[in-house]
Amino acid sequence: MSSSSVLLESYDAKFASPRFPDVTPSQEAAGALPVETMCQGSSSPPSETVVFLHGRVHPEFVVEQCLPVAIDFEDDGTCVVADEVFGVYGTGPSEEAALDDYVVSLRDYREIVLSEERINPNAAPLADRLRAYLRDA
Repeated sequence: MSSSSVLLESYDAKFASPRFPDVTPSQEAAGALPVETMCQGSSSPPSETVVFLHGRVHPEFVVEQCLPVAIDFEDDGTCVVADEVFGVYGTGPSEEAALDDYVVSLRDYREIVLSEERINPNAAPLADRLRAYLRDA
C-alpha cells in the first residue's frame, strides 16, 4: 500500500460523514474524502506527491476550489505539506500529522488575512483570493 493510500484512509476515518454532514451517503459508501483528487504533479520533484483538497477539511471552513498541496519528506524523515497558492505549510512525523498541521496553519492564515482586511484596505486582494478558495462552513 502506498503512503498516499494510507493518507487517504486515515482522512476517511477522521472525516466521516457524521462529523462532516456535507459528505453524501454515496460518497461515504465510496470512501469519499475531503482530499478529492490525488495525482503525481508533473512539475514536482520525483519524491513529492500532490493532493488536491476540496470540501470540508476543517469544521470552520470548506475548500470551494481544489487547493493543490505538495507532500514531501525531508532527509530527517519529517513530512512537509505545503501549498503554492498561499505559501502555507505544515510539518509532522507522518503524512497525517503534517496534513493536520497544514489545516491548522491554513485556518490561522485565514483568520489573520480576514482580520487584516477589516483594518487595512490593501489586504482586500489577498482576502478575495482566499475567499475564492475557502468559505465559512
